[in-house]
Amino acid sequence: MFAVVDIAGQQFKVTENTKYYVP
Repeated sequence: MFAVVDIAGQQFKVTENTKYYVP
């Protein structure tokens, strides 16, 4: 699983191949 951090500052867990943004 990949941890995706949105600009808002929330963490979203995704099972698909998604890019992760680091503030």
